[in-house]
Formats: sequence, C-alpha cells, structure tokens
Amino acid sequence: MKCRTCVMDKDTGMCVNYLEATEPGDVGSCVMEDRYLCHEDLGHILPSISHSSSMTFIRCRQAWKFYKVDGITVRDNKASLPVKLGSIWGMFQMSRYNKGVILEVKNTSDFDREFVGQKLRDCIFDICVKYELSEFDAHKIFNLCKASIKIGIKPDLEGAEVEREFNIIHNSCVLRGYMDVAYPTALKEIKLSGSPDFYTKIHNITHQVGTYFLSDENLEHCTIEVTKVPQLRVGKTTMKKDGESPEGYGKRIYDHILSKPSEYFIGYNREEKTFGKRYYRNEFPLDQLRKDYTRILVDIQRACVENSFYQSWLCHMPGLCNYHPICTTGVMSDELFQIKEKPVENESKKDNSWQ
Repeated sequence: MKCRTCVMDKDTGMCVNYLEATEPGDVGSCVMEDRYLCHEDLGHILPSISHSSSMTFIRCRQAWKFYKVDGITVRDNKASLPVKLGSIWGMFQMSRYNKGVILEVKNTSDFDREFVGQKLRDCIFDICVKYELSEFDAHKIFNLCKASIKIGIKPDLEGAEVEREFNIIHNSCVLRGYMDVAYPTALKEIKLSGSPDFYTKIHNITHQVGTYFLSDENLEHCTIEVTKVPQLRVGKTTMKKDGESPEGYGKRIYDHILSKPSEYFIGYNREEKTFGKRYYRNEFPLDQLRKDYTRILVDIQRACVENSFYQSWLCHMPGLCNYHPICTTGVMSDELFQIKEKPVENESKKDNSWQ
C-alpha cells in the first residue's frame, strides 16, 4: 500500500509527516489531513485488531479500511438509535460499579468526557440531549434504568474490574479489547438489544466471548447480561389533538417492566436479584479461534500490501452499515463523520428507584 505523499528528511531518513504510534510496535500515523495510518508502515506492520474490527474486515474490507486505515468514525450524536441507547445503557451499568458515578476509562470518548465524575441519574437527560434523542426515547432509557434499580438488580462488586483492557500477542500482531466487567475467574458482558434472543444462542457470541477467554486462561465462565429495549408504542389520549406525553410514555414503560421483569432482563432471578445467561469456557472452540485469527491476519496483511480493499455490498446485514453514506455518495460528510484523533507529535518532531 505504497504512499505517494512521503516527504523524506535527509538527516533522519524518516518521513516528515510521520507520527509515531502510541503503542510500541503499532502502526504510525500521518499528519496529512487525508491520511490516518501511515501507508508505508502498513506494508510491514500489522495494525492491532480487536474482535469487532476483525468481524468488520470479514464482512466488508472497505468498511475496515474506512475505520482502521482512514480513521473515519461516526460522530456520537449521529450514530443509530440502537447504538445511542446501548451507549447510555452501558454508561449506566458501569456507573453502578462506582456508586452511581460515571467512570472514566481508557476508551472514554471526548464526547462523553464532560459527564465523567457526575451521578448518572443527575445528568442522564443532559446526556440524552447531547446524543440528540427524542423526548420519548430519553424517557424510555431513563425508565429502563430506573426499573432495573426498582426490581432490585444489583452488581456484584467484589473483585470487579470495570472495562478491563487486554492485549494478546498473536503472530506478530496485538489483539486488543475490553471486557465490560472482569473478575479473577469470570466476566460479564453487558448488552441492550431489541432482539435479546440473539445472545441466548452460543453461535452468535462465540467469536467475541471466545476472544475474551483467549486473553486469560483463568477465566472459567462468562455471563451475558442482555436487556431488552422496550418496544411499547407511543399511545394516544382521549383528546383528538394531543398524543401521549413523553413522561406518560415513560411511566407506562416503567410499569410494564415492573409487571414483567423477566421479559426485559433475560434470565431474571427474582430471589437472587440477578439476570443473564452463563456460558462456560469449555463450550468454546478456542483452538479454532486461534487458527481463525491467524488466517484473518494473513488476509489483512495481504490487503494492506496490495491495497486490496473492496465493498462487499452486505450493507444491510444485519443492520445498515455506518459507512453506507460514504459508499453511496463517494464523500465523507463532516456532519456525520470525523477522523479519529491522531497521536500528539512528540518533542523530537513537535425510593431505591430514581425519583
């Protein structure tokens, strides 16, 4: 993947546009506005990958290039509704391991950083406004959070490590990722979905959870805590002109969740006040996953060397691809997308429920 914009410094023998990677042995970046990763580095250094980025490469090489090579990401407030709701739900769940206060972790985005250190219940509607949620969707996620507290679901705090980062050296490449909540011998993965049954089938979570097991041989089991997104429709009042208020809609969702908690919190145990489905290490084909990663890495390296990135046309599987607007228009909209922040140039180069 030869770069045509390199400007070599006669004294150092390095490109003056080169930015060193923040992680040792990783691919460097480029100061040029139309570049993110250094194309010269990509010819001989494999970029670090994760479960999600490897799945992106398998589905569509073009999307992988947009994300990993070009550094293009969707602006947080322009993400799809499921992604927005999932982000807020994850923020809520993580805060419960920190006395309700929003945590700052290594992958906290600049978009969310202003809320770090605040009680989530005090700023959740401010978060919803920043995410550009409708009033109805804001009350939906608020009352889902509120109901989970009301029915008594509590996190297991003993030995919990929130968003544990892991790095696996695999064939001269680093597999990186984060586990939502990790314990010495177990982990929890938090999901919010309109189709929660997806996560009750081991085939659908094998690659992700299997990767976590590969990162730590002491992990014995994983609990998937999947919550269903409320599907109740906005109703109409007896008045002809006025519909249901956002507050009334939220209250109706809250009451419905309390009446049927197991419908929303999959695997809910009323006595133990827990939920989720547990999967054990020996259920996963870990040797096969290691081999799969080896093959994926070979394909990625070849694609980088040959600049072999192409659209798969699976744009709607399972949902609409984030990069669909770019592929259909040929232009990256600054309103929808942004370039990931590049490394800073170093000195050498410049009621128990919420009320």
